[in-house]
Amino acid sequence: MSQSNNPFQKVGIALLVIGIMDIGYMIYSIFNGFSYTSSFNIFAVVAGIFLIRGNLIAALITRFFVTFFAALVFGIVILYFYLTPIDLIMVQIKLQSTSILSFALILSCVIAILIWMCIQFSTSESIQAFIGGGYKSTVPKLISFSAVAAGTLLMILIGVFFNFFYSSEVITKAVKSAQDQYGNNYQYHVTSFNIENDYGIATVIAYNNEAIKVIEVEW
Repeated sequence: MSQSNNPFQKVGIALLVIGIMDIGYMIYSIFNGFSYTSSFNIFAVVAGIFLIRGNLIAALITRFFVTFFAALVFGIVILYFYLTPIDLIMVQIKLQSTSILSFALILSCVIAILIWMCIQFSTSESIQAFIGGGYKSTVPKLISFSAVAAGTLLMILIGVFFNFFYSSEVITKAVKSAQDQYGNNYQYHVTSFNIENDYGIATVIAYNNEAIKVIEVEW
């Protein structure tokens, strides 16, 4: 496929730039003692190079993962608001407005980039490129549908797990352990846990209108 007729070139350049930036930040983190790992950067660089060359198989694979990650991001946002108490969200907005705003801006950029890539893979030029490469016009649509279905199913399974998790005895034990340390002046929200035999450890957010604390409890 010639460069002038390559409808995937823009997405390829974007992925290549993002991948290189991610690798650069990872190297910066290593030299400065920050904890940062990412498996996205290599994928982005490799996918970017193949897309710039107009590789149709790479375009189909990238189309799947871009759509899958878009579904995951939307699912994670929905799950966050479903699982997190509204009063904790309001306290976070009040006490951690800078962090919340920064995260919201980054998340908005990620969502915008993913949507833009999905649109680029769905243009008439892209569909014609797939057809010209011997693929049926329904193949790209099936790729996107399967990606959305996989992402949605994964989010549903995670939601069911956490819904069961928040109604289990583990939550009661974790909250009681946190209350024993910080008393009844805080409300408590369990974010993660690990159980081994009779030993348990959980991460709990203790919060009120004046403070938010992230604590680890054991029992």
